[in-house]
Amino acid sequence: MSIITCPYRDRCLEYNRMYKQLMSLMNENRIMKQALREYSKYFKVPENLDLWVDEGGNKTWAEKSRKFNAIKKLILEIVNEQFSRLNTPIHYSRVWEIFRNKHPNIKLSDKGIESIGRICRMLRQEGYLTSPEQGYYMPGSKMIVKQSKLNV
Repeated sequence: MSIITCPYRDRCLEYNRMYKQLMSLMNENRIMKQALREYSKYFKVPENLDLWVDEGGNKTWAEKSRKFNAIKKLILEIVNEQFSRLNTPIHYSRVWEIFRNKHPNIKLSDKGIESIGRICRMLRQEGYLTSPEQGYYMPGSKMIVKQSKLNV
């Protein structure tokens, strides 16, 4: 009786070994970033060094909001551009579509439309956007003042 061996056995074993090594390195990287973040109080860390670590689990909006601060400017640009072109308020679902098309390299989860809506509401509270009806946005008083200063 002969033993039949899988032709892919060696390749599967190698992939498993590499996967374990990758997980080990990712864990080590996470620990190093956390330690560097902890000790960054005592020495200067380069500005371009990313010390963000995915801690796992569900994050609250407050924990995610610092990541979304960079997206605010892009959303303002989209709303301003669409309003000046169409002269009508834009719905946040349309902002989401345009955002995904203009910035495919910025990954938001499948629930990104909720994040876009929340950022629009936050910008409305800050005065950069105004909302004539629920879900629709157009440039607010702060945005108009900034534009008029730029045009002068």
